[in-house]
Amino acid sequence: MPLPAKSKIARFNPFLQESHLRLGGRLQFVQVTSEEKHPLLLDGSHYFVQLLIRHTHVRLHHLGVRIVLSELRSNYWILLGREPMKRVIHRGLPCRFSKAPYGTHIEAPLPVDRVTPCIPFSTTGIDFACPLYVRNSKSLDTA
Repeated sequence: MPLPAKSKIARFNPFLQESHLRLGGRLQFVQVTSEEKHPLLLDGSHYFVQLLIRHTHVRLHHLGVRIVLSELRSNYWILLGREPMKRVIHRGLPCRFSKAPYGTHIEAPLPVDRVTPCIPFSTTGIDFACPLYVRNSKSLDTA
């Protein structure tokens, strides 16, 4: 039975295979498995899909939306894929803490030595790239 033209999934050319809805497409002659050619079509608002996203997100050590979506698209096609990903990923505590805004604090005032006016180069320093030899009584030491 054909789908109505205004259906959200009609453009994917879906078909039933063993009671699973799979994507059609243009990859008929590609030398990969049937599951990779025709991924399962899943509804992004279903609870199973949310669990699948959360599981993949944790398995990938809390990586971002794009990487989790790319990993899941190797076997599944989730309708409106980014929206459920963002909902599930940004709801988790580890990701919420890692993306939390930085704390703000009041900075201490600058020390007097740094704000007192003085002539330029009144205090200078010299860096050496090699050891500096200093004669200390009768022996020669490095400083």
